[in-house]
Amino acid sequence: MALLLLLCVLSAFVPQAAAMPDSFFTQHPDWHFDLTKEPDRAMTVEEYIALVRAYSYWSVGIDGESPRDRDGDLPSAWAAPYVREAAKYGIIDPKTVDYSQPITLGMAMEIIVHSKGLHGFNAINLYDFRGTEGLTNEQRLCLNTAVDYGILRYTPKMDVSTLLLRRDLESKYLIPWPDKVLTPVVGQQQRSANYRYSLAFFEDCYNDGEKGRAQVEVLKQNSDSFNVVSLDCLYMMQSKVNEANNGRSYIGEFITHDMLGNADPQLELLSFCKEKGISVLGGVIVYYDDSILRCLAADDAAIDAAVREMLDIVRKYDLDGLNLDVEFGGNTYRTVYSKLVTKLSAALHAEGKTLMLTVGGVMWDKDEAATIYDYDVVAKAADLVTVITYDLHSARAYTNSASAQYGEISNLTYTSRCMRYAATVIGADKVLVGIGGYGIRFNTTDHTAQNITMPEVWALRDKHGAQEKTTDAAVDDRWFTFSENGKNYIVYYESEAGIRRRAALAPAYGLAGIAGFYVGGGYTELFDQMGKRLTDLPFTDVDPTQWYCEGVEYAFENKLFNGMSPTTFEPETAMTRAMLVTVLWRYEGEPQANGGVQFTDVPANEWYAKAVAWASENGIVGGIGHGKFAPEDNVTREQMAAILYRYAQRKGYSTANRADLSAFPDHAAVSNWAKDAVSWTVSAGIIGGSDGRLLPEGNATRAQVATILMRFIRFSSLGEAYRIIEIR
Repeated sequence: MALLLLLCVLSAFVPQAAAMPDSFFTQHPDWHFDLTKEPDRAMTVEEYIALVRAYSYWSVGIDGESPRDRDGDLPSAWAAPYVREAAKYGIIDPKTVDYSQPITLGMAMEIIVHSKGLHGFNAINLYDFRGTEGLTNEQRLCLNTAVDYGILRYTPKMDVSTLLLRRDLESKYLIPWPDKVLTPVVGQQQRSANYRYSLAFFEDCYNDGEKGRAQVEVLKQNSDSFNVVSLDCLYMMQSKVNEANNGRSYIGEFITHDMLGNADPQLELLSFCKEKGISVLGGVIVYYDDSILRCLAADDAAIDAAVREMLDIVRKYDLDGLNLDVEFGGNTYRTVYSKLVTKLSAALHAEGKTLMLTVGGVMWDKDEAATIYDYDVVAKAADLVTVITYDLHSARAYTNSASAQYGEISNLTYTSRCMRYAATVIGADKVLVGIGGYGIRFNTTDHTAQNITMPEVWALRDKHGAQEKTTDAAVDDRWFTFSENGKNYIVYYESEAGIRRRAALAPAYGLAGIAGFYVGGGYTELFDQMGKRLTDLPFTDVDPTQWYCEGVEYAFENKLFNGMSPTTFEPETAMTRAMLVTVLWRYEGEPQANGGVQFTDVPANEWYAKAVAWASENGIVGGIGHGKFAPEDNVTREQMAAILYRYAQRKGYSTANRADLSAFPDHAAVSNWAKDAVSWTVSAGIIGGSDGRLLPEGNATRAQVATILMRFIRFSSLGEAYRIIEIR
């Protein structure tokens, strides 16, 4: 059976990629891969990896020691820099591949999906593929993701064990341009109907009253962004227990700071949250020091005592529950952790309280058993689970280990895989995406590092006039370098775009919400993504559970049109004729018309004049008669259909198909001049009915236009932006 492989997903704003341009070879003189040689041979895994990295990011790879594959072999010397890069970013797991093995369609999709930092939305077996024997669940999910994003054109029973031949890739390439953030084509995305929680962490600030009070003010100012706050009030660490002078108690209570008197910031925050109806969880922190865990592991009675003490504090301060934050990487204390969370859950639930577990997410399904967290136990014990992946490269690890790497705060690819796995095992309705808003300053001369707040990041950048750089789309962080007093530094931090894309994982997977860590750093962009009604948008009036949300996101992200204000989109407001024509003009790249404006009611100095002139000159609009265009009139649904129909014809798209409009009770209301256009848009799935009716003369709202334009662009991209080849 002939199989269709969709081999290029490019924005309509960008020309089609063909063979590698001459400029690439000028910039990369060591490139040794000539696709014109051995055209009938299948590509190898290492060839494909190198091609993906080079084409995607115009990359030259990275230096270092090459990882060995599952057979213990090293990659070819010319491909090694790209293989190292792919391994570093988690795009491949070298232990699961054979560099010299011919690559199949299934394997290729895993590499390209990971390379672009994409995430899938649905179950493993959403599509029915042949040739999946031996593929991992991750590879199967990547196949689904490739279809969802339009990288792969799905046909029934398509065989993903098909080998990719070199001749098919010489001029028909697979990688979207690096500045294009892909949007799912099929739209299997689960919107955030389950989204309920935004969690803000308050940090103890180590008894620093000034920092604590400043942090409380930040939280107060942004209180509309979250409905749960976690106080860093309790410490299950021996050093804290000793500091608190609590004798043999297992819990060090720091919810009150005696040295601060009545000005205690945590008590102030607790009172504020009670007034605002914000739930307050007592944060139980267990990291860096395992003395308490050793104590609990040695004696079950100690676990019971610790649970009683924690419950007493919940009662004392009338907390809504506890957030148990245990961050240990190994599985030494896996058994005692499971016992502790099970007993704590039972005790809290008996009094109607909530248990949240914060899970150090440096893991996914391949190595869960190597961690302290048993996800099956976590799923049963917890009401909510925050999964954190933002210490992929940590200051502590770098300082304590000469072999530790410096790098990004979190990897988008890795984060999405962790969240997807947690949602599958724990349950999407319990999981929150943990997002960090801070920086790490690495001293590469002395091999030391320090976590720093975002204001400190900006101060260093401005002081040294450092040039910010952005990592690729698979990582999506920012960094800069500077030198001071003979020392060299590199600073990594979470970008605003990175925070937005990580926050978007919550509605993408239908998660319970997001949790912002390091909020005391004053990074207000973090709060901007923590709205109680989460969308990947700055608009407060866009409901993520509504049908139009995806269309609004698409229009905004692709710069088709903006909101009516910085914080409002006004989805139900009608769109004018001038607005619609201007959107298409922007989509076309703002071309210059040869002549001037031909309509008497379109002044040459109006913001929409150039767009109307272009549309009129190209036969996309014809006005309303008597030399007028009526720019401020609301565009009707049939007018919009006609404009899109003419635009599609100008672009050379097929407009021959027609739908039977008689299925709609108001089909007779469609104007004669608009019937072909309406029939075509309905057949193409661009315009559908509204409550079973066409409403041809009804005003098109901004939400409707955003959604219809999204459908139109995706339809048109099948003819313009995709290259389809047939594999036999």
